[in-house]
Amino acid sequence: MAKVLPDFSQDKRLEAYREMLKEAIDEGYVEPANSLASFQQMRQELNISDPDHEAILTALWQTDPELFDPTKRRSRENTLRRETLLETILKTWSEHPDQAHVAELMQAFSAKASREDIETLLGYLSQTDQALVQTLREEYGITAEDEADALHHTEPIHLWQVMADHIELLDPSDAEQLRQMFAQINADGSGFISLTELRVYMQAIAPNITEEQIEVMLKRADTLGDRQISFPEIQAVFQSLSR
Repeated sequence: MAKVLPDFSQDKRLEAYREMLKEAIDEGYVEPANSLASFQQMRQELNISDPDHEAILTALWQTDPELFDPTKRRSRENTLRRETLLETILKTWSEHPDQAHVAELMQAFSAKASREDIETLLGYLSQTDQALVQTLREEYGITAEDEADALHHTEPIHLWQVMADHIELLDPSDAEQLRQMFAQINADGSGFISLTELRVYMQAIAPNITEEQIEVMLKRADTLGDRQISFPEIQAVFQSLSR
């Protein structure tokens, strides 16, 4: 890396190294205790000393102690099973949209969801997808707690997917359908969807949605950071669903 980016200052090298080390620990590629040896070649390429590594590790421990929690499971498999579980559920919803089921999906996404809520949700999957979930459970040793964790850490884009499934959006490039939905949400006709308007719309189709989930939906779409959503912004969100 140092050869590819010869103009990197030492501060930039340390910053890049810190982010790579943090990501490696977070994803489970390396344990903090053996990271010095694991990152030896990387330090040589970036001209970073052992004391620099220890200083960065100490700083990470102070700012993000969860990285060093041995009870928290992190691995590629954990990420894979989380994404596969959510995609399996959302795939079934896109094929069989149903407002009552959307409400139950949002309840399962809630941190207050019980094990029974999640089993009810999984019971609505097709037989093929239920078999896939069972295969995932067996292959990766997924526990009830793992499934709850996967659903509780839903990405904002999955919440927007719920909305797309509700309106039966088959083509994200269908500007006319999106404009009709946008106008329905934008009750005051201002040309921008406010947090309040998004809340009213989402609570109508998913009564169990939380304030936090609505906030993250707004933030995911609000690329300008003005706490409102324009039509181009919401169009970009839905187009990203098909990528």
